[in-house]
Amino acid sequence: MNRYLCPAFLLFVLTACNAPAPQVTPTQEAPTNTAPASMLCEIGQQITLNISSTAPAGQGCQQGGGQAQSDSVHVFEVIATPDGQKGVKQIQPDSSGVTKVLNQLKVASTAQGCQLTGQREMHVDMPIDNETKGQAQFTYTYNATVSKTGVSGTGQVNYKFINLKDGSVVKPDCAEPLQIGGAS
Repeated sequence: MNRYLCPAFLLFVLTACNAPAPQVTPTQEAPTNTAPASMLCEIGQQITLNISSTAPAGQGCQQGGGQAQSDSVHVFEVIATPDGQKGVKQIQPDSSGVTKVLNQLKVASTAQGCQLTGQREMHVDMPIDNETKGQAQFTYTYNATVSKTGVSGTGQVNYKFINLKDGSVVKPDCAEPLQIGGAS
């Protein structure tokens, strides 16, 4: 993750008049992120989203109502789109084994940094049972704010499982609300 850090400064104590100078060991300040908000979410930078399900007990998408979305980290890189706008490509989790990806994510500058919004849909071919070839479809919706103080927002993940042979829905759509956090 790219961060803009100011060089640390050494502090010295100055004394006035003829008072004896105390023996002071220079100290180093902790580095701070002083990049202007306009410098966040620039081409080549990464945005890290910590994802957690907020589905109440009994209302999650797992059988029995448990949360299907485990805590995870989604990392995106800000890129230039063909139309000259900013977009993002997902770096983590790796999507190389995914059958199909539909990326409709946008990055827009704000006074505090930027806003990451939109959807990313992934289709993964997988067996539904021993006899049925199926496909899991996951659609993540993000509404995240990136600022100097971190990342925050909400979102949703939708799950759907279909039979590839006849296109029928094997498991009905299910959605879980998400909490988004992270460091900028």
